[in-house]
Order: sequence, then C-alpha cells, then structure tokens
Amino acid sequence: MKTIKGIGVDIVNNQRMLNIIKAQYAERFLVKVLHPKEIEQFKSKSTIQLQQQYLASRWAVKEALVKASSFKELVFPEVEICRKQEKPNIVLHNKNLEYFKKNFGEQFEIQVSISHEDSYSIGFIILLI
Repeated sequence: MKTIKGIGVDIVNNQRMLNIIKAQYAERFLVKVLHPKEIEQFKSKSTIQLQQQYLASRWAVKEALVKASSFKELVFPEVEICRKQEKPNIVLHNKNLEYFKKNFGEQFEIQVSISHEDSYSIGFIILLI
C-alpha cells in the first residue's frame, strides 16, 4: 500500500493567462512553462478561450506539483502533462525525474486532477510513495 508523501493544489485566474497569451512575450513564456508537446497541444486549440484554459490548467498543475514535492527548482518544461486512459497524467523528464527518483524512490506515483471553468483553473496533486 502506498503512502501519501505530499499534496498540492493551485488555482489560477484564467484572465491572467489570457493577458500573457496576448502579450509580446507570449512565445517566450510558453517555452519557459510548457513541454514541447504541450506547446503543440496549446497551439492546436481552436479558440483563444481554450488556449487560455489549457495554459492556466498546466500552470496550476505544475505549481501544485511544486507544493506537493517541495521541489522549488522544478523545471516546468520538463514536466509533461498528457492524457492516459482519458485521465491527466504527468511524465517527468531529465532533472525533475532524477530528483523525484532520488527523493521519493523508483516507485513514486503522481496522481493529478485538473478542472477549469470560465474564470478559474485548478490543479490538484497527490504524491505517493
């Protein structure tokens, strides 16, 4: 049976992300926050509202992961949030994966929940060992 090692939650005002998307530095922000596959997903969204929710929810999940793990040096582009069996799933890469294996063991597990509506997006993480 696994033990809860950490819990993290973060909520984001979607308007904040809309302001970033419309800003001149939007592309730089995407590269600093999203995994390359997430950037592709972001750009494939058909409306700015869907892009806004997508970006806000990814930011919220990654902030929640920082809180659950206490890993303040988390490299956001090395966290990939994808879908596995119709559920959100986190894939860690490079420095992040090394940190989690070293600090939480090879069998660590990250459970994630994402929700959003017009004004807010939320990310919730449970870290299990």
